[in-house]
Amino acid sequence: MKYKKIKLNKGATLYYVKNNINKISNIEISFDCGARCDEIPGMSHLIEHMFFTGTKKYNDQEITKMYFDFIGSNAYTSSRNIAFSGDILTKELENYVKLVSMLINETTFAQKNIDKEVKVVQQEISVYNDKYNETSYDFNLYNLTGLDVPKYGILGSNESVASVTTKDIKKYVKKYFVTENMNIFLVTPLSLTKVKKMLERTIVKEVPSKENFEKLPVFYYKNYDKVFYKSKYKEIDKCYVYINFPIKQNIYDLEFANKFRIVTRIMNDTSDGLNKTLRQEKSLVYYSRINALFGTESGSVGFMTECDKKNVDEVIKTVIDYYNSIYENGFEPTFLKKSKRIEQFMNDRENAYVGKERSKLKDLCAFGKVPSEKKDEKIRKKLTIEECNSMFREAYNPSKLSVSVFGDIKKSEYMSEKEFRALVRK
Repeated sequence: MKYKKIKLNKGATLYYVKNNINKISNIEISFDCGARCDEIPGMSHLIEHMFFTGTKKYNDQEITKMYFDFIGSNAYTSSRNIAFSGDILTKELENYVKLVSMLINETTFAQKNIDKEVKVVQQEISVYNDKYNETSYDFNLYNLTGLDVPKYGILGSNESVASVTTKDIKKYVKKYFVTENMNIFLVTPLSLTKVKKMLERTIVKEVPSKENFEKLPVFYYKNYDKVFYKSKYKEIDKCYVYINFPIKQNIYDLEFANKFRIVTRIMNDTSDGLNKTLRQEKSLVYYSRINALFGTESGSVGFMTECDKKNVDEVIKTVIDYYNSIYENGFEPTFLKKSKRIEQFMNDRENAYVGKERSKLKDLCAFGKVPSEKKDEKIRKKLTIEECNSMFREAYNPSKLSVSVFGDIKKSEYMSEKEFRALVRK
């Protein structure tokens, strides 16, 4: 991807790609903060909502109409940022940027509006809590990181969001919504010169500056010392089981990440036999998958499944046997060609959408680099089954293997840590 990274006035950063395909501009205006900065769980997500509750000049309905009348416009909160994004007609791009600037600078954050919006967020929390597989994922992240942010989730709790005040929000916005903490990702038909001038006379000029601002580091998976973790939720029909092991390599090693994605895909392909055993032959699970997560310092490979609590031990034993079998016997060679074809197909399909360029720019901001598609393709072609086996054997670290169990189940109802360790390859 041919992108340009430009430092704008007052410390803002622009990631620019020229789009010669259509008249749509893909934009994201992102501030590095999010749930990881929450002193009160759920506050950052509530703040995202609050940007649309009104200024002194416009009420909430007028603001909502002005913002969401742009095609594809949206806003979101993650664990590491709050962002305004959209697929905007290029002729309306400047108006969109000006509106975002107004939301940041002129929203009143009135307490009556907070009280109203808290009820909206609490409804989201109720819906979210019904999706136990997603909640279990938060607890698995808590197991891996030891951090409290995933424990509470981005939404927070009914009690935590209800405790947020105008003073709390204004303090947060003043701290993080500054130009030095702002990244603008833009894929557009406009020239770089026009874009730079437009941004610097609008949002860069209008958003406050904080010269001594220090960007926050990105957190990812570090701690694997918790073998089991159980939630406090009760009366859940299914348990969710995660069986993880860490990998030393990180997202900055783009060649490794590209290769290990193939390894993970092969693990999923070869796990068809495992899934068949778990689902069809033994009727132990409802759903299962394997995925790899790469962080700035380390990563993890994890098997996730849903099962009845009476089957937890048998599921863990079956998956550990699968991991051990790959270590001893390696992957089936036929799966490598299939995985390469699937990976190429996925890339070709995504290349049909201009939005992929914006996604790459987001990766650039998060990880400092963007893979070269041509280089990736060469890496995939040269990758051998022997190399895949070697990478798995090097990564599979039994002494660091961890299990997260989420559900209405007591620790005494499933195997002990000693029994678990006895299963693992020595």
